[in-house]
This record gives sequence, structure tokens and C-alpha cells, in this order.
Amino acid sequence: MGNIRNLVEVHLDTNRLTGPIPSTFGNLKNLSMLYMFNNNLSCLIPEEIRNLYSLVKLGLSQNQLNGFILASLGSLSNLETLFL
Repeated sequence: MGNIRNLVEVHLDTNRLTGPIPSTFGNLKNLSMLYMFNNNLSCLIPEEIRNLYSLVKLGLSQNQLNGFILASLGSLSNLETLFL
């Protein structure tokens, strides 16, 4: 999915997804909404998320994420809504 450069929205919520969030999402430069809540995603939020300059809404709540909130989320200057 990381090769679909013009992708604007990704809604993968409530799909029973497991494992880490793919780092290839960092390639989606035009992505404005990423919803992956209510799955079984684990591990840390990947550093590559800082490349999503167009991201306005990020929904990752109701998962099994662990670790620290990345400082790189602060570089997402267009981010308006964050669900953790």
C-alpha cells in the first residue's frame, strides 16, 4: 500500500489486524486521514509516520500499542485530530 502515492484516506478500522503498523505508510505523502483503530496492532508507532506531512487525522486507539509517544508526531504540523 505504501506505493500508492496519491492515496488520501485509509480506513482500516475494526478489521482484526495484528502486528506492527507497517513502516511503508510513511511513503504516503498525500495521506490526510489514517484510521486504524479497534484492531490488535502492537509495538511502537513507526518513525516513518513523521513523513506524513499532509496528515490531518490519525486514529490508532483501541489497539495494543506500547512504548512512548514519538516526538516525531510533533513534526506533523497539519495534524488536527489524534486518537490514541
